[in-house]
Amino acid sequence: MFTTTREIINSNKLVPAFNFSTPEVARAIVSACAELNAPVILQTSEKEAEFLAYEIAGAVARHYGNSFNTSVSLQLDHLKDLESVDNVDLGAFGYSSVMLDLEGSSFEDSISQILRFKKTHPTLLIEANLEYFDRASEYTEKSGIDLLAPEIHNFVEIDSLANVAETTMVPLVLHGCSKKTDEEIKEAVKLGIRKVNFNTELRFSWLEAIRKKLSSGEDLVKPYDLLALSEESVKSVLINKLKILGF
Repeated sequence: MFTTTREIINSNKLVPAFNFSTPEVARAIVSACAELNAPVILQTSEKEAEFLAYEIAGAVARHYGNSFNTSVSLQLDHLKDLESVDNVDLGAFGYSSVMLDLEGSSFEDSISQILRFKKTHPTLLIEANLEYFDRASEYTEKSGIDLLAPEIHNFVEIDSLANVAETTMVPLVLHGCSKKTDEEIKEAVKLGIRKVNFNTELRFSWLEAIRKKLSSGEDLVKPYDLLALSEESVKSVLINKLKILGF
């Protein structure tokens, strides 16, 4: 069922989020999640959304969300150019949440940008990143964000998650999973992570499957045959990631 990110977050203790930039990857994601009874947030980065077009990304997410027996929503991930969507009705295209990537902005400027964005997109659930662990509570209170993505670079910082989760009282998000071990991901979930993002691993799997097939020497002229193989490869990675999360 295609629904909203708010509904999925409120109804589940842990939610996986996977990025897609092609329809077959979106289908692999939703299919894998349905098989393991996992809800899922489909995501497109700023560049992925521009490549697909917001309308198409939304149509793909809605179609597969309503084609499989699991809860599915759509989020705009790592939006850096906030003004680029000032005149875009994201909700009309099926997006119910957005991650504002404010890396490099000061603490005060980040809050200012979030508040401005909320005025132009009042219905969207807002996720934002933060590198100042000791100011997490102040950040969430002043910005009014719905999800917080602490910038975690090592296991020591993962160990600080429990305190951040307790003091902020908003769901925490884990990014950069391609640079974290399975054990680090599991530990982060134990300490309070509620949403876990994956992207790079799916891209590598998709590319490797296509490279392998193209180097086989077969005479390939049907794109859908080639893309079906990449879909199978991506789905196997998805199943593995979901099992790491306990699904």
